[in-house]
Amino acid sequence: MPLKRRIVMAGTTFFLAAATGHVMQNGDTISAKLRNALSSQPAAVAEVEATAPAAALPTPQPTDAVLVAGTSLPAALPSTGGLPDFPGDQAQALTSGVLLAARMDAVADSYTRPATDADAEYSVFGIPCGSSKLVLSLGAGGTLRAALAAPCHPGERVVFSHAGLSFAMLTDASGGAQVTIPAMLAYATVDAGFANGEVLSAARNVPDLEGLRRMALSGDGAVHLNAYEDGAAYGAKGHFSMSNPGDPASATALVVLGDAGLDSPKVVEIFTAGNSTRTVAFDAEAETTPATCGHAVTARVVTMTGGRIGIRETLKQAMPDCDAVGDLVQAPLPGWDEPMAVATSQ
Repeated sequence: MPLKRRIVMAGTTFFLAAATGHVMQNGDTISAKLRNALSSQPAAVAEVEATAPAAALPTPQPTDAVLVAGTSLPAALPSTGGLPDFPGDQAQALTSGVLLAARMDAVADSYTRPATDADAEYSVFGIPCGSSKLVLSLGAGGTLRAALAAPCHPGERVVFSHAGLSFAMLTDASGGAQVTIPAMLAYATVDAGFANGEVLSAARNVPDLEGLRRMALSGDGAVHLNAYEDGAAYGAKGHFSMSNPGDPASATALVVLGDAGLDSPKVVEIFTAGNSTRTVAFDAEAETTPATCGHAVTARVVTMTGGRIGIRETLKQAMPDCDAVGDLVQAPLPGWDEPMAVATSQ
C-alpha cells in the first residue's frame, strides 16, 4: 500500500507542476488578454457595481485569486524557465536476493517452529494447519505412491511402515512427503507416524503383484542386501546392491527407501524379480565399523511371492572385534519361501 501511495503522489505533483509552468511561461499573453477583456466591458462592470449591494459582495482577501474592478495585473510575470527537473530513473536488473520467491524460500528454510501450543496449530505460512492426510495411488510394477500432506509437521522426521518394513525420511518445508513403495501385499496398508504420536493410515488393493517376487531387508542402515542373479559373482553383472541397484523401470531391480543420514535412521532395501525362470541367491552384508564392532547388528527380512508374504523374520548377526574395522561380514539369506535359518547370536 505505501508503494501505491507514492506513485499516486508522484503523478499529482507532476500534474500541478506542469500547470504552474504553463502559467508562468505564458504570463505576458494571459495578462494582455485579461486587460483587453476588462477595458472592452466597462458597462457590465459598472452595472454590477450599481445594482449589487456593497454588503453582498465578499471582501477580497490577499490570498484569493479574484480580479477586483479598478485593479490591474503586473505588466509581466517572471518566468521559471521551464518545468523543474525530476530525478531520473535508472533501470536496474532484479537479482535473486530481491525476488519474492527467493525471500520466501529463505524464510521457509530458516524457519524454526517455536515449541508452543498456539504455534503448533498454524503452518509456516501463518494459516491453520487443518488435518494431515495420507493418500495412496497405484504406480507401475505393483508399487504404491504415498503422498503425505502434514502442514503442521514441516521438516520433521516421519516413519513409513508397510508389511513389517519401516523407513524414515523428512517432510519438506510445507510438511509434505512423497515416496513410491514396492507393495508386499495384495491388500496393502501404509502408516506414517510422527514423533508426537500422530499416525496416519491408508490402504488399497494392489492388482499387479501376480508373477512378482520380492526380497526386502529393513534396519538402521548397518545391514545391506545383495542379490545374485544366475550365480553372478560379487561386483559382476547380475549382482544387485545398494551401489548397483539396476534400472528401477525394469522388472528386476533394487530400490532403497529412507534417509540414511538422519539421526536414528531407518532404511529399507527391496529387490524385485519379474516373471522369470532365473535363479536368485541373497545375502546380508554389514561392514565392521567402530560403532558396530564387537556388537550384533539386526535387520528385518520379509519376502513376497505373488502378493503373499513368505518370510517375515528378524536377522541378528554378530560382528567381529574392533581390530577388524573395515572388514565386511556376509550372511547368506534363504530363498523366497525357504525357512529362516540364518540368525546367529553374539
